[in-house]
Amino acid sequence: MKKLLALTTLSAALVGALPASAADSPKPIVATVSAREAAEAAAAAVAEVPAAHATDAKPAAKPAKPTSAMFDALGALGSELKDAFGNAKGNPIPYLDKLVAHQYSDQTRQKLTKVFGDKQPMTLQRNTASDGTITYVLNAPAFSYLDANATTIAWSELGMILATDKAGLSMNSQGSWRSFRVADKAMSMTISDISLEGKQRRTSQNIWLGKVGVGIGKIDVSVADAPGAVLEGLSFSSKAVRKGTAIDIAYDSQIKTVKVAGEQLDDIRFAMRMLNIDMRALEKMTDSLANAEKSGKTKEQNLAALMAGFKVFGKSVAARGSALEIDDFSVGLHANRAVVKGRVALLPSTDADFASRAKMVNKIVARLQIRVPVAMVTDVASIVMTKQAEAKGETTSPDAIAQTAQSITDVVVGKMLNGGFAKLDNGVLVSLIEFKAGKLTFNGKEVVLPKAPAKPAAAEAPPPDAGSGD
Repeated sequence: MKKLLALTTLSAALVGALPASAADSPKPIVATVSAREAAEAAAAAVAEVPAAHATDAKPAAKPAKPTSAMFDALGALGSELKDAFGNAKGNPIPYLDKLVAHQYSDQTRQKLTKVFGDKQPMTLQRNTASDGTITYVLNAPAFSYLDANATTIAWSELGMILATDKAGLSMNSQGSWRSFRVADKAMSMTISDISLEGKQRRTSQNIWLGKVGVGIGKIDVSVADAPGAVLEGLSFSSKAVRKGTAIDIAYDSQIKTVKVAGEQLDDIRFAMRMLNIDMRALEKMTDSLANAEKSGKTKEQNLAALMAGFKVFGKSVAARGSALEIDDFSVGLHANRAVVKGRVALLPSTDADFASRAKMVNKIVARLQIRVPVAMVTDVASIVMTKQAEAKGETTSPDAIAQTAQSITDVVVGKMLNGGFAKLDNGVLVSLIEFKAGKLTFNGKEVVLPKAPAKPAAAEAPPPDAGSGD
């Protein structure tokens, strides 16, 4: 697991060192990791090795973890660019022009030279057409490197084109990256056929409308002593559409197939929309995110800036009746498909509500419908039984596994139906989950939620000594 984390975070470190096509594009509210943080986490994971056996009676000292020159270089590069350009809010032209002319600090340059020699890890050139269109061409040459900890890091040439008008109000982006690979003796990860395409326009509130999409042809993870995994046909997109003073933002993530341990999941999708979002409130929240990521501040200051933005955004969501629509959260297995759809919203709230977690919970209104074919429950039970038998080195006949899987299905389905948690609709388990006024129901049946532990009462003062009565 630590190795997989290392490989994944190295990818994040490299990507984090590259400029974004539109830094203020609408994106899901997620925790962000800087290139340096990703590099440091990955270096720590890759470098972790068992302690050598001691040759005397003294306890063996814990060996120093070997540093990774590649991680260190990419982390320094990404950190320096982030400190220099921040989130590049507003007109992108001044920021991109600064990036074209940027000279790395001596410390960063030394780290880059140690890995890349006299070659530049990436270049950015500006071209201006006769019609005023400004084009920035980014290039990262193909490269391969064997790190000190026997980790091979290699990638093909990366190319990206960013085109904007002379006012910096539009941004068309296009990029491709054929492959990125990290490998050591224990495992390897290869990401193939990466693509980027976007067409956006900036509002007066510095919110980018339009669509941006990223595609990945294949992710192949191989492990020496465990089953690997192959993911194919990945795509991630966001689309922002203006509606008066509000915007609707749609996110769509899809994976065509996931193959792991001899099984395959098909057409995994998570599509959702954030509706009726106030642009000014969104702008304030993105400002708070930018302020929370600035260096030189304490964690408490960053958290305060972050929460201030979320509070403004939350009030706007509640006042406008904004909502999160889950259009399709689904996965396929053996020709069957489980699907979740629903809606989550906030009722109008006051400052007092936002100051109380319990009151805010009561303001949440959610409705989810879950549909799971009974045949899919049987398939999952069969897979689990087969894997358990293989782990024990047992040989079990297909008929025996099928019989056991059916028995498990009968028990699970029976409990769901008898408990009122689901209904049966033509071979499909259907659950309607609703949350309103702090109450959770399944198909109309209330489920009592655990209450928060009561605060201990203050200790009473002992009664005064009555004395002996003399």
